[in-house]
Amino acid sequence: VLMNEKRPHILCLSETHITSDILENEIQIEEYNTVRCDSNSRHTGGVILYIREGIKFNKIATVAYDKSWFATIIIEDANL
Repeated sequence: VLMNEKRPHILCLSETHITSDILENEIQIEEYNTVRCDSNSRHTGGVILYIREGIKFNKIATVAYDKSWFATIIIEDANL
């Protein structure tokens, strides 16, 4: 509901507890692209980025390292 009302350009969430067994269509939000770095368990960690469609970006990396999760992108279209 909040995403539909506010329509942020990008939403970053941490501690998602999303694991690889959760399918993309289960977490997809209409009109947004996702970049995710999954947790190893449903008890901790994980991050996800929702980038509004129409914003040009490149995914740099998604890395899980020593109980830390990173999802990095470069925005190519700065005319937000």
